[in-house]
Amino acid sequence: IRWAFCGSTAQGRLDEVPMLPRRAATPNFGDLLGSMGKVSEAMKKMPELQKRLRETPSMGSALGGKINVTLSGDLAPLGVQIDESLMEEGLNSKVMADAVFLAMKEAHNASLELSRTELSKFYKEMGVPVPGAGMPGPSGLSTPPAPPAPPPMEFDPAGLGPRIVD
Repeated sequence: IRWAFCGSTAQGRLDEVPMLPRRAATPNFGDLLGSMGKVSEAMKKMPELQKRLRETPSMGSALGGKINVTLSGDLAPLGVQIDESLMEEGLNSKVMADAVFLAMKEAHNASLELSRTELSKFYKEMGVPVPGAGMPGPSGLSTPPAPPAPPPMEFDPAGLGPRIVD
Protein backbone atom coordinates (compact mmCIF):
# COMPACT_ATOMS: atom_id res chain seq x y z
CA ILE A 1 0.00 0.00 0.00
CA ARG A 2 1.28 3.42 -0.91
CA TRP A 3 0.32 6.57 0.93
CA ALA A 4 -0.81 9.85 -0.58
CA PHE A 5 -0.78 13.24 1.08
CA CYS A 6 -3.99 15.14 0.49
CA GLY A 7 -3.29 18.54 2.01
CA SER A 8 -3.11 20.13 5.38
CA THR A 9 -5.54 20.00 8.28
CA ALA A 10 -6.55 22.76 10.66
CA GLN A 11 -3.61 21.76 12.89
CA GLY A 12 -1.20 22.16 9.98
CA ARG A 13 -0.53 18.43 9.45
CA LEU A 14 -0.87 16.58 6.19
CA ASP A 15 -3.59 13.91 5.93
CA GLU A 16 -2.39 10.53 4.91
CA VAL A 17 -4.72 8.44 2.75
CA PRO A 18 -3.80 4.92 1.67
CA MET A 19 -3.74 4.39 -2.12
CA LEU A 20 -4.72 0.94 -3.29
CA PRO A 21 -2.86 -0.57 -6.23
CA ARG A 22 -4.70 -0.29 -9.55
CA ARG A 23 -5.10 -3.12 -12.00
CA ALA A 24 -5.70 -2.51 -15.66
CA ALA A 25 -8.65 -4.33 -17.20
CA THR A 26 -7.14 -6.96 -19.43
CA PRO A 27 -9.33 -8.97 -21.78
CA ASN A 28 -9.06 -12.73 -22.01
CA PHE A 29 -7.51 -12.96 -25.47
CA GLY A 30 -8.21 -16.69 -25.67
CA ASP A 31 -11.95 -16.06 -25.36
CA LEU A 32 -11.77 -13.21 -27.86
CA LEU A 33 -9.94 -15.28 -30.46
CA GLY A 34 -12.27 -18.23 -29.91
CA SER A 35 -15.35 -16.12 -30.54
CA MET A 36 -13.88 -14.49 -33.66
CA GLY A 37 -14.52 -17.66 -35.66
CA LYS A 38 -18.15 -17.72 -34.53
CA VAL A 39 -18.63 -14.07 -35.42
CA SER A 40 -16.99 -14.57 -38.81
CA GLU A 41 -19.23 -17.57 -39.54
CA ALA A 42 -22.30 -15.59 -38.45
CA MET A 43 -21.35 -12.73 -40.77
CA LYS A 44 -21.09 -15.12 -43.71
CA LYS A 45 -24.53 -16.62 -42.99
CA MET A 46 -26.28 -13.32 -42.20
CA PRO A 47 -27.00 -12.30 -45.86
CA GLU A 48 -28.71 -15.65 -46.43
CA LEU A 49 -30.96 -15.10 -43.39
CA GLN A 50 -31.72 -11.53 -44.45
CA LYS A 51 -32.70 -12.70 -47.95
CA ARG A 52 -34.95 -15.40 -46.53
CA LEU A 53 -36.65 -12.93 -44.19
CA ARG A 54 -37.16 -10.40 -47.01
CA GLU A 55 -38.80 -13.08 -49.16
CA THR A 56 -41.10 -14.39 -46.41
CA PRO A 57 -44.48 -12.66 -46.59
CA SER A 58 -46.49 -11.79 -43.50
CA MET A 59 -50.25 -11.52 -43.49
CA GLY A 60 -52.81 -9.68 -41.43
CA SER A 61 -56.58 -9.88 -41.59
CA ALA A 62 -59.67 -8.09 -40.33
CA LEU A 63 -63.46 -8.48 -40.35
CA GLY A 64 -63.27 -12.23 -39.95
CA GLY A 65 -60.76 -12.72 -42.76
CA LYS A 66 -62.75 -10.73 -45.29
CA ILE A 67 -59.92 -8.18 -45.55
CA ASN A 68 -56.36 -9.46 -45.93
CA VAL A 69 -53.10 -7.52 -46.23
CA THR A 70 -49.76 -9.06 -47.24
CA LEU A 71 -46.38 -7.46 -46.54
CA SER A 72 -42.92 -8.63 -47.57
CA GLY A 73 -40.28 -9.34 -44.94
CA ASP A 74 -38.86 -5.86 -45.44
CA LEU A 75 -42.36 -4.41 -44.88
CA ALA A 76 -43.13 -3.54 -48.51
CA PRO A 77 -46.86 -3.90 -49.28
CA LEU A 78 -47.54 -6.87 -51.53
CA GLY A 79 -51.30 -6.87 -51.67
CA VAL A 80 -54.73 -6.14 -50.23
CA GLN A 81 -57.70 -8.44 -50.75
CA ILE A 82 -61.25 -7.35 -49.92
CA ASP A 83 -64.06 -9.87 -50.08
CA GLU A 84 -66.85 -8.81 -52.47
CA SER A 85 -69.47 -9.57 -49.83
CA LEU A 86 -68.29 -6.52 -47.86
CA MET A 87 -69.22 -4.28 -50.76
CA GLU A 88 -72.69 -5.78 -50.83
CA GLU A 89 -73.08 -5.23 -47.07
CA GLY A 90 -72.84 -1.50 -47.64
CA LEU A 91 -70.08 -0.77 -45.12
CA ASN A 92 -69.08 2.87 -45.06
CA SER A 93 -65.58 4.00 -46.04
CA LYS A 94 -64.53 4.66 -42.43
CA VAL A 95 -65.22 1.06 -41.38
CA MET A 96 -63.40 -0.27 -44.47
CA ALA A 97 -60.39 2.02 -43.91
CA ASP A 98 -60.18 1.02 -40.23
CA ALA A 99 -60.34 -2.66 -41.16
CA VAL A 100 -57.58 -2.32 -43.78
CA PHE A 101 -55.46 -0.40 -41.28
CA LEU A 102 -56.00 -3.08 -38.63
CA ALA A 103 -54.97 -5.80 -41.09
CA MET A 104 -51.85 -3.78 -42.02
CA LYS A 105 -50.85 -3.46 -38.37
CA GLU A 106 -51.36 -7.19 -37.85
CA ALA A 107 -49.19 -8.01 -40.87
CA HIS A 108 -46.52 -5.55 -39.70
CA ASN A 109 -46.43 -7.08 -36.21
CA ALA A 110 -46.26 -10.59 -37.68
CA SER A 111 -43.29 -9.58 -39.83
CA LEU A 112 -41.43 -8.02 -36.89
CA GLU A 113 -42.08 -11.04 -34.69
CA LEU A 114 -40.83 -13.38 -37.42
CA SER A 115 -37.62 -11.33 -37.72
CA ARG A 116 -37.07 -11.31 -33.94
CA THR A 117 -37.65 -15.05 -33.65
CA GLU A 118 -35.42 -15.95 -36.60
CA LEU A 119 -32.60 -13.66 -35.48
CA SER A 120 -32.73 -15.06 -31.94
CA LYS A 121 -32.51 -18.61 -33.30
CA PHE A 122 -29.70 -17.61 -35.66
CA TYR A 123 -27.57 -16.07 -32.92
CA LYS A 124 -28.30 -18.94 -30.53
CA GLU A 125 -27.16 -21.49 -33.14
CA MET A 126 -23.96 -19.47 -33.62
CA GLY A 127 -23.39 -19.34 -29.86
CA VAL A 128 -23.24 -15.55 -30.03
CA PRO A 129 -25.32 -13.26 -27.79
CA VAL A 130 -28.05 -11.29 -29.54
CA PRO A 131 -26.68 -7.76 -30.13
CA GLY A 132 -28.40 -5.26 -27.87
CA ALA A 133 -30.45 -7.88 -26.02
CA GLY A 134 -31.41 -6.58 -22.62
CA MET A 135 -29.97 -3.17 -23.45
CA PRO A 136 -32.22 -0.15 -23.78
CA GLY A 137 -32.04 2.00 -26.86
CA PRO A 138 -32.15 1.61 -30.61
CA SER A 139 -29.90 -1.42 -30.80
CA GLY A 140 -32.06 -3.37 -28.38
CA LEU A 141 -34.92 -5.57 -29.40
CA SER A 142 -37.35 -3.68 -27.24
CA THR A 143 -37.63 -0.09 -26.17
CA PRO A 144 -37.76 0.87 -22.51
CA PRO A 145 -40.93 2.45 -21.14
CA ALA A 146 -41.07 6.23 -21.02
CA PRO A 147 -40.10 7.75 -17.68
CA PRO A 148 -42.99 8.93 -15.50
CA ALA A 149 -43.97 12.58 -15.66
CA PRO A 150 -42.54 14.70 -12.87
CA PRO A 151 -44.96 15.56 -10.08
CA PRO A 152 -46.49 19.03 -10.19
CA MET A 153 -44.61 21.68 -8.25
CA GLU A 154 -46.15 22.88 -5.00
CA PHE A 155 -44.91 26.42 -5.64
CA ASP A 156 -43.77 28.54 -8.57
CA PRO A 157 -40.12 29.53 -7.85
CA ALA A 158 -39.84 31.81 -10.88
CA GLY A 159 -43.21 33.46 -10.37
CA LEU A 160 -44.35 32.52 -13.86
CA GLY A 161 -47.55 30.72 -12.91
CA PRO A 162 -51.08 32.04 -13.27
CA ARG A 163 -51.81 35.23 -11.37
CA ILE A 164 -55.06 36.22 -9.85
CA VAL A 165 -55.82 39.87 -10.44
CA ASP A 166 -58.48 41.60 -8.35
